[in-house]
Amino acid sequence: MSEVKFCTAEEFKKRLASEKGLQVFDVREAFEYESGHLPESILKPYSEIKQWAPAMDKTKPVYLVCKSGARAGNAARELAAQGVCEAVVVEGGMNALEGKACAIRKQGVWDIDRQVRCVAGALILIGFLLAWKVHPGFLSIPVFVGLGLFLSALTNFCGMAILLAKMPWNQVKSKRGVS
Repeated sequence: MSEVKFCTAEEFKKRLASEKGLQVFDVREAFEYESGHLPESILKPYSEIKQWAPAMDKTKPVYLVCKSGARAGNAARELAAQGVCEAVVVEGGMNALEGKACAIRKQGVWDIDRQVRCVAGALILIGFLLAWKVHPGFLSIPVFVGLGLFLSALTNFCGMAILLAKMPWNQVKSKRGVS
């Protein structure tokens, strides 16, 4: 079994500039990829690793990015177990790369976290306005949203994010790079 390696965003940026033909896989979902990605990356969702991993070139190192590095780490362990010569996780993922002035191609779609914050904020505001102008019972809306956000933080499961991911504006018509 191969070993999983890690590199910082700074190291990855230097490798991108100096080495040609790096295998860079973005293991986020298609709608996340569309909200912003490295031009050099190929979309290879972690959720579909069993479909694309057997067909990849295992003789070349592969650099893996996701939003924060967690899914990339999981993907790297699976690829290493399948005999990839070198699986390298970019620590901090896209969050770290954006801070290092890497070229990120934005498609105009907000990422899911931003959509959740927008919808949650709007629901809280609407709930307070309705409670103030119409009936105090509408205070249940901001209470429900606040409880949902609290439970989402505790469990790392966000139902609102799952619902938003199914919205038409988050549906990608073509999954570039997925084989």
